[in-house]
Amino acid sequence: MKISLFEQYIQQGKDALREGESQKAMNFFGSALEIIPQKNQLELIETLFLLGVSMKRLGQIDHAQQCWRTGMMLFSDRDTLEERELFLSEEDELFRKLHMKRYLASRKHFAFKNRAEKDYVVDLINDAWIRLTASGILNDIDFEERLLLYFDTKIVFPTITPR
Repeated sequence: MKISLFEQYIQQGKDALREGESQKAMNFFGSALEIIPQKNQLELIETLFLLGVSMKRLGQIDHAQQCWRTGMMLFSDRDTLEERELFLSEEDELFRKLHMKRYLASRKHFAFKNRAEKDYVVDLINDAWIRLTASGILNDIDFEERLLLYFDTKIVFPTITPR
């Protein structure tokens, strides 16, 4: 499967962050922002969070916080009252929103077909959060590493097709 230049920049930025090359990561994420697909808000949000991580590691705290604030505002702009009820505290809220948006982005009208589907997806996301927190890994890493982990976590949502 061929990946886009945008996806290459994101992956190279993540790799650079893991290798401790924050300046290189910041450059990749900046390049990704310049060519981001227009209609994909979720990718914009992820890129802003990752750019913020690299900036924080470079000591650019104010710029990092601005990236994170902008990303959170974009999350909030898309929320419905129904979605807001799902999210509890800041970090689990971020985790839940991220994965809810990922799921909804795969849906035709960015919406659930019915309440049962929504409940099922919420349960899968909640289970993933519980497993992640129960593993203890979040206790040993700082905020930016947790952000990376949240974005790297993949939840497999089964596709249900009508008979």
